[in-house]
Amino acid sequence: MHAVPRPEPTTLPDTAPAPNPGAALWLDLYRRLLAGEERKPLLQSLCAGLAPLLGLSRVHLSRKLASGVIAIEACSQEDALWLELQRLPERWDGTVAGDGPAARALRNQGPALMVTSDEGFLPWRRTAEAEGLRAAAAWPLLAAGETWLLQLYSERGNGFADDERLQLIDQQLAELRRFLDDDARLREQALLAAALRMAGNAGFITDLNGDIVWSNPAFSRLTGYAAEEVRGKNARILKSGRQGTRYYRELWSTIRAGQVWSGETVDHDRDGQRYVIHQTISPFGRGERISHYLSLHDDISSQKAAQQLHELESGTDPRSGLNTRASFDQALEEACAGQRPFGLALISLRRFSEAAQAMGREMEDLIVGEMSQRVRNGLPSPHRACLSGTGEFLLLLDSDSSAGHEALLNTLRLALIEPYPYVGEDIALDYRQVLLRGPQEGRDGEALLRQLDRRMADEPVARAQRQITAR
Repeated sequence: MHAVPRPEPTTLPDTAPAPNPGAALWLDLYRRLLAGEERKPLLQSLCAGLAPLLGLSRVHLSRKLASGVIAIEACSQEDALWLELQRLPERWDGTVAGDGPAARALRNQGPALMVTSDEGFLPWRRTAEAEGLRAAAAWPLLAAGETWLLQLYSERGNGFADDERLQLIDQQLAELRRFLDDDARLREQALLAAALRMAGNAGFITDLNGDIVWSNPAFSRLTGYAAEEVRGKNARILKSGRQGTRYYRELWSTIRAGQVWSGETVDHDRDGQRYVIHQTISPFGRGERISHYLSLHDDISSQKAAQQLHELESGTDPRSGLNTRASFDQALEEACAGQRPFGLALISLRRFSEAAQAMGREMEDLIVGEMSQRVRNGLPSPHRACLSGTGEFLLLLDSDSSAGHEALLNTLRLALIEPYPYVGEDIALDYRQVLLRGPQEGRDGEALLRQLDRRMADEPVARAQRQITAR
């Protein structure tokens, strides 16, 4: 039989983290922070707890102000030295009142140690030595977007020559930095939550998958969903089906890239009633890492209803000279309800139009006007068209044959890819089109538009052979 090899003895790595002697102190501070206690008493308790932990007489926690003054935020005890430093505070540049350890630590971007007999400590020497203090030190740290200093005082001139004490100080500095960051983050979130609770606009927060983790009372009033009812559910419960594939694809690609997205959305409430909102979605998290999305909704249903009524009455969009969207949708529903064949097409020059848009509103209006005129000229009555988005046109084609639809679209394509005036530089022109035949059994206008959008999402871009150049 073969002998079974004996396992090698297991040893802990030399780099195993040492236990933190201040664990009980930090645990108590975090418990009080999460309970909502104000910052000032927490920092006072922090200094009072660090003094015996580090075996030192005094501990001050200070912050560099915009004026350059080093202001004491908390101390282990309010004694004569604390009063003197309030009266004659240090400055980061060591001017006005001495050149103490805090000023030197800031300029050197590292710890500064000195005895109280040092010339730079002269303004506070008498008071410090009357308190029995013989050495002072300061450690700078960046936390919560601000510059802080941990200032320590010892009754022994060589009080900071002990390597073990210096290691302990470094350990507590790391904990202090983490605590100050967490304190600022939690208070910012609490402030945001309080503001959102009181806000008139509906708001909710989701995780990266779109699952709702928080909502405000205005959200419940708008949607009919109680906060506890939607918590953990995906935001798609609000989805009305009115928006298409490309809408959500653009939305998600924008916010996943860390950018703010905004636009109009048709949602539905708990009872299935639709409403129109202007929605803004903002990614947020800690540092550069996105962890959640904040969505704010402004209910614009009344304004949109008034706008649609006006569009139905006028019938013509003043910007494009084509049908208004409301009159186009009405004509589409009538076509779906009838028996006569029709074509429904979507033409997109979106990327080109967005490039023109980047040149300014005036240029965008000129290009949209030129595009719309070419559509009007190439689309005789009784065909209809409307501007459906940036550089996109919906067409309702009143023709009995697919060949007739294709011929008409080809005429429009040739017109739309002709060179455009006004543009002073070359912009690559993209062109896409999709066509559906109607009526389709069981399909209303909205269903056909969603189908059209899905096809457009998968339609490859056919680039024109020429560039858009100035005439």
